[in-house]
Amino acid sequence: MTEKTTLRLLLTMVWINLIAAVFSNIVFTDTLPQPLQLYLIEQDRQELNLVEMISALSVLLAMIIATIGVWIFKPWGRTLWLLTIIAGYLIPPYLTPTLYNGIESYFMDFTMMLDGAILAMLYLSSARSLFDRNETNSLE
Repeated sequence: MTEKTTLRLLLTMVWINLIAAVFSNIVFTDTLPQPLQLYLIEQDRQELNLVEMISALSVLLAMIIATIGVWIFKPWGRTLWLLTIIAGYLIPPYLTPTLYNGIESYFMDFTMMLDGAILAMLYLSSARSLFDRNETNSLE
């Protein structure tokens, strides 16, 4: 498998895992203990915090744009991917507590490993040469 293919496969796996995590959150919430389910119901009744909503949507939008940039091997995509991952890990400690069921936690943990693998490929492997500004990049 070429480096291009490997990188694109990892990007695809990240998004599949994120979608699976959201799906498992919806489907398996009832597997949480009753007190935690009650906590989630109470959280749902509260108004959305504007700062949290803007933060989450900003990181999501940046992640989508970064994925496209990395997919087509643009230098800005590589930088934006790094910044998005950093922001994605720095913002949550300042937000309200989050509950994950076991399956969702698996998908989120696996996504973190994939993020690390992508960052390693972007900056530490020979795949970093795919992002050289002098090279012509295509959508192939």
